[in-house]
Amino acid sequence: KPTPAKRLMEAGRYAMEVLGITLADYTGLDAAVAEAWNTGLEDNLERFPELRERNRYTGEAHRRNELLEAEIEEQFYQEYKKAYPKADDSELHNWAEARTKKWMERVKIPENMVALNWQPEQEILKKYAGIAVNKEIGKSASEMIKQLQEDVAAKFHPVGCDTIRYAIDHELGHQLDELLGLRDLPEIQELFDSRTKKELTEALSQYAWDNNNQNCYAEMIAEAWAEYCNNPTPREIAQKVGNVVEREYAKRFGKG
Repeated sequence: KPTPAKRLMEAGRYAMEVLGITLADYTGLDAAVAEAWNTGLEDNLERFPELRERNRYTGEAHRRNELLEAEIEEQFYQEYKKAYPKADDSELHNWAEARTKKWMERVKIPENMVALNWQPEQEILKKYAGIAVNKEIGKSASEMIKQLQEDVAAKFHPVGCDTIRYAIDHELGHQLDELLGLRDLPEIQELFDSRTKKELTEALSQYAWDNNNQNCYAEMIAEAWAEYCNNPTPREIAQKVGNVVEREYAKRFGKG
């Protein structure tokens, strides 16, 4: 029987060799979480191949940041070296390190965030684009599922969304929103605008409106898509968002 460490390594290898992910590093996660993650990614990338470019990295979020930090620091060091060729090398490294620490604040992992979708604009950083799992939540599959079950029971997340698969479908919902411009569609906006916060909680989830996202429609779309994918009988908002995703995807790419 493979050890958890071996299973993690195999999950990373599978993501890169079979799913075509550029870089996968599941260090710090429960092997069961990594394997469920691969399954969710595989299903979605087969269904929506246009999302491949948005998923070049998968794995653990802090690990991604470690790799990212080293690359950013080297980039800043080279910039300073070119701009100040006569400066002391250790001083250049100090400047690069200080600037990097400040830069990394923008990709800090919130402690209670299960997973996050990151899409950098700089070409050099795009190999880190994708969905990463927070090891603070994903280091134990059973604890992660327990937390999600409690969240669903409290109506913080939608019906049927008490599995690891929910987390990946939610984050891919953000990618589909970005790909298809769902948040700009009046019929999507109306689902949110026509309801009070209490009504949104009852019809979908508290997180659909109670979040830190600057766009008020974004989390509703991701939560609705996740329910559409995970609840065998999706409720009204989830059904409508799911139908719009499939319609807009087929319209744009001629399939679905």
